[in-house]
Amino acid sequence: MSKSDQRVKRSDRREDEERRVRERRDGERREGERRLDTCPACFRILNAKGYCYYCKTRVVKIN
Repeated sequence: MSKSDQRVKRSDRREDEERRVRERRDGERREGERRLDTCPACFRILNAKGYCYYCKTRVVKIN
């Protein structure tokens, strides 16, 4: 493998990483990645049923 091939591979890898970061910022998430929903009242994490442990608020989750 020549040096120019290595350079191209490195720049491709950097572009892939930048694209991944950009997608992350746009709110898109990779498959298998869980989003932690937070309570609108106290900003704590909800349980699986959309119920806040802390302030007992029931939140209807929109997937």
